[in-house]
Amino acid sequence: MFKQMAGRLSSNATGKDLGSLLQQDLGKLVAGCTMAGGAHDQLHVYLTAYMPSVQRLAESGDEAARSEVEALLGLYPEYFE
Repeated sequence: MFKQMAGRLSSNATGKDLGSLLQQDLGKLVAGCTMAGGAHDQLHVYLTAYMPSVQRLAESGDEAARSEVEALLGLYPEYFE
C-alpha cells in the first residue's frame, strides 16, 4: 500500500486532490490491517506522524504539506522492510 502512496507523488494528482487520494489509501490500509505484534506497533508509530501530514495536505494542498508527506513516505523503509 505504501508503494502505491509513494507512486501517487509522481502522478498527475496535486494539492488537495493528492491529499484526498492518500487519505483514501490510508482508509484502505487501516480497514484491511492484519498486522500484529511488534510490526503492528511500529506501524502505529509511523502513522502517528504520517496521518496528520496527509490530513494537512488534503486540507491545504500547499507545497509544504506535500513535501512533508513526501519526506515521511521516504522514511517508510527505515521502519519496515
